[in-house]
Amino acid sequence: AQGLLATRLAQAGQRDVAAARFEQLLADHPDTDWIKEEYGLLMAISGKPTEANQLLAPLRESNDPDQRLEYAQFMIYAGSPQASAEFLEATVAANPGHAPSWRLLLQLYMQTGRMAQALAAADRVIELSSGRIVADGPPAGGPARISELQW
Repeated sequence: AQGLLATRLAQAGQRDVAAARFEQLLADHPDTDWIKEEYGLLMAISGKPTEANQLLAPLRESNDPDQRLEYAQFMIYAGSPQASAEFLEATVAANPGHAPSWRLLLQLYMQTGRMAQALAAADRVIELSSGRIVADGPPAGGPARISELQW
């Protein structure tokens, strides 16, 4: 209940009060990952990247692509979409079949104006999801690639 309260306080803009609650929660439960993650997010959106990085180190250093994806999302909240994209590039290099990372990478490429990379990421997302796209029926020559479409 205290964790939910701390999260609600953070959402309501009462960051100092929320931080105090998270500090107490961490003191009482130092090995609870979700507390570290929520507190790390609070630090990230509060403009405290050093504290956020310390709390989120297990996600950042993980080999699990889902945890790395979560860290990349924290980087976006902290206002670092370019750094998040670079982090995700390393993630998909090590885990080329992780579709959620490719989807977020596609969005980041589009946000940062990297359209050639966005098109390549879109192709990869399609490959991982269905292998083809359908627009007005199936393409005559087989699966279409986003980067080959004429806009």
